[in-house]
This record gives sequence, C-alpha cells and structure tokens, in this order.
Amino acid sequence: MNLAQAALPDALDKDVNNIRLAGVASLGNNHPKHTLVVYACYTCPHCRKQIPELMTAFSNGQLNQYQFYWKLWPLRSHERSKDVAQALLAAGRQEKFWSYFMILLKDGSNYDDAYLVAAGKKSGLDMPKFNTDRSSMTIKQEVLQSKLEGVKNGVHETPTFFIDGHRYVGSKKTDALLTFLRAY
Repeated sequence: MNLAQAALPDALDKDVNNIRLAGVASLGNNHPKHTLVVYACYTCPHCRKQIPELMTAFSNGQLNQYQFYWKLWPLRSHERSKDVAQALLAAGRQEKFWSYFMILLKDGSNYDDAYLVAAGKKSGLDMPKFNTDRSSMTIKQEVLQSKLEGVKNGVHETPTFFIDGHRYVGSKKTDALLTFLRAY
C-alpha cells in the first residue's frame, strides 16, 4: 500500500477499481476534482429514493467538485429492470438519459412496455430510433458489460458508490454519504 492509499478515509476501500466512464450518463462538473460513480438498478426502491436526493445536492451546487456517473446494474430480482436499463441507454443515445430518467421517476413504477414508450414520447425522443435502440443487441451487450464490470469491482447490492475509483464502504444513509462527499 502506498502513502496515498494509507491516507484514505476509513469509509473508502483501499483498492482502486477499473470503471469505464466513456459514454456513461453523468451530471455535474465537467472538470471535476472527484468522480462519484453509482452502480444502480433503476427499479430498486433504495436507488429510487437515494439517487434523486443526490441529484438535488448536485443541482443545488453542494457537490460542485464532483462529476456523477450512473452505471447500470439491473437486479434479476426486480421485474423489468433490464428493460428499463435498455430504455435508459436508448434515451441516452439521443442525449436524453436524464430527462427520461426523471420522467420515469416522477410518473411511477409501472415499467411495462407501453409505459416505457409513453415516457419516451413525453421525453421528446425520436420514437422509431428509441424502439430500435432499446431492443438492439448493442444496447443489451452494454447493459451486460456494465453488470459484469460491477461484479468485477465488488458490487453485490444497489446502490454501490465509488469515489475516485474507491468503493465507498461507509454508511448507506444519504445524509452520511452527503456529509462524507462534502468533506472529502
């Protein structure tokens, strides 16, 4: 362990993880001091509660030294989680990941195909492109690769956070996480 690793706070795992960020949906500072990555399942109730609270902190400027990345990690136990992940990526292909994300968040938790399409229309997506993309093998492979990368990096529940490549192992409560992020 080098000196920099020894100086890490106890809330961060000492290992640096290999997380691919190219093309991943992000919010925040384009020239960040730190990166915050979350592996999350959109249909997970914990993620649906915690992520909007973090997004509010970003929009209020509380975390302006961070770039926040959303990595897809659909849970098999959550119905339609892969379908939602594929729809989010397809919306992202049209630069509308976050607007689609927010519509899904605001409008409920029924993720059947008709709902995913209606949310796409509401987001102003090019619907033929959206429907083609969300069912494409490329999108399905991206979801699988994100999931496999998470497994390789020790993700076993959602949400799982990484700060500058180090897995956050502190309290899962939003207030504790925000306090840590502001102080880091």
